[in-house]
Amino acid sequence: MRTSEGSSAGFGRAIKARRLALGMSRAALAEAALGAAAAEARIAEIEEGRLANPPRRMMAAIATVLGIDPQEAEHASASPESFGVPAPVHDHTARWLAAHGVSAEAERRAAARGRIAEYIACRQRIAGFPRHRPAIRALIQSALAAMERAGFDEVDSLLAQTEASAWRSPLRIEIRKERGEVALLGCEVERAAGHFEAAAAFLDRSAPEGAAELRNAAAASLRRHGRFFGAEGHVAAARLIRRNLEFWRMERRPEKWAMSQHNLGAALHDLAITRKDETTPPLLTEAVGAYRAALRVYTQDKHPRRWCSTQGNLATALGNLAWRRRGKAAAALSAEAARAYRASLARRSRTGEPAAWATGQAQLSLALGAAAALNPDAAARAAMLIEAAEAGEAALGVFRPDTTPDHWAAARNNLGNTRRAQAAAVRSPGDSAALLQKAVAAFREALDALNGGANGGGEAETARRAAIRTNLAATLTDLCARVDRVSAARLSAEAVAAARAALSARPPEAGAGPWAASLSALIEARRAEALATDGEMAALAAGEATTLCRQALGRWPEELGPARWAEFQIALGRALEAEAACSGPERAAKRLVEARAAYAVALSRLDPRAAPALAAIAEAGRRRAGALRAA
Repeated sequence: MRTSEGSSAGFGRAIKARRLALGMSRAALAEAALGAAAAEARIAEIEEGRLANPPRRMMAAIATVLGIDPQEAEHASASPESFGVPAPVHDHTARWLAAHGVSAEAERRAAARGRIAEYIACRQRIAGFPRHRPAIRALIQSALAAMERAGFDEVDSLLAQTEASAWRSPLRIEIRKERGEVALLGCEVERAAGHFEAAAAFLDRSAPEGAAELRNAAAASLRRHGRFFGAEGHVAAARLIRRNLEFWRMERRPEKWAMSQHNLGAALHDLAITRKDETTPPLLTEAVGAYRAALRVYTQDKHPRRWCSTQGNLATALGNLAWRRRGKAAAALSAEAARAYRASLARRSRTGEPAAWATGQAQLSLALGAAAALNPDAAARAAMLIEAAEAGEAALGVFRPDTTPDHWAAARNNLGNTRRAQAAAVRSPGDSAALLQKAVAAFREALDALNGGANGGGEAETARRAAIRTNLAATLTDLCARVDRVSAARLSAEAVAAARAALSARPPEAGAGPWAASLSALIEARRAEALATDGEMAALAAGEATTLCRQALGRWPEELGPARWAEFQIALGRALEAEAACSGPERAAKRLVEARAAYAVALSRLDPRAAPALAAIAEAGRRRAGALRAA
């Protein structure tokens, strides 16, 4: 698929602005995205608008290197003012983004860029309608004027009159299609879908394949709309694609059928991620089925590029579904996701497609880490973690902190998690400590790449920095148990600072899961600090750990879920044990009784078959607290 001249010019301006903001030369961008510094001339052609229709694959590679969402590449543009887009159009977009809760600045900019490009393209198409009849000419002029006022309902009415005037002409199809695009500009999804379906219906009898192509293009427009303006766009897109599957059957037009299955999988996946409710797992399951169906046609031999692309999308859907499953089901899905990512890399090379290859390696590393965490076999788990680390290192051989900081930081963060998991699996304390030190270094480097610093600063936290800081705090706490007491005191203080910074960016209102993860990291860091210090400092650290546990258990009894709730009960028991260690005999005895009770409550809520590791920790804690009390 090629891009239009208008959108490619906008893309050129966008990548130039982003490249300059990163301080990156054209040669560096050419080498990172296209595999050769000699391709600098091609980058110059794109930036200066001299290459009218750059291939989509090239645009995606450049966008990935620069940290631009590849799906935005076709719709990227320069600032609104450079196009003279009227203020009412911007205001209309801003109102709808606010209405749908889009608060992240990057998402708002991406939505605005896409909407500007769509507005310009739509206006150009309407202005290009034939004006040989005075009545039509006047209607088109009025429609263009209404567009500048963001009067999209008025535009639709005027185009309806134009369509009526051209009833016996093929122009009516183009006009009805454009009414669909105008409806999307006005965020009227059902009206847009109705117009697209009506335009296709004009062709159903005389040119059914043309009707199916029209529905496919309309579904793409609806999906783009759905990315920022609500799930309705994805719902309507899936509906149109299903219509195409009724027409393009596998036995009659296998490639078209496979394309529709792939597009249906993408629409269902986007809908699932947008909704984030009880319908998400069924939608992801259906998306996985659609991608698998497409792979019945897209084979590695006959359609290598489409096969790779579909395998990558299948892997993403499987990974998202695994995250919402438990036990053996989650393990099987994660392992299948890893296999699909491996397959997606089969036809890619580091030299030919460095950006896509590195992204695939990073995704493979993530999937292998998830699969390893769920695999009960120690040998298989260790092998998966080794492969995950190798894939993460491979991605970091392409991503760079100065040119692709976001990708580099994400890969570093994932590598840190892999090293921490490896540390938990080895028996040698020395090997474990060395792996944890590597993990700590990876998290620190990831934070530095995001300009956040390892221990925070004056700037506002972001969700990504908070997640990395949470991982850093947890890993530093693990390392405390493997070093001398003086080093443990220093490391635990750093862990506490990192966890507090993460928690400041993750209030409970933002979601129980992220908040609980950062709070848990802070609790364990304070407990480690209590064990590594003496006197009042130790008592204060252990006391805060206990208080934080009680607050979590009292505030989120249901939202945390049984497993996380049990984890906080176990953390409470451990914190109470730490308090007992730095208290007088009478207070220590009381704290140990409370600790034993906390472990017992955790055991009462846990299913040993579903969470054997947690149940074992709770049982060991209950026995330990009882033995200490008896002593």
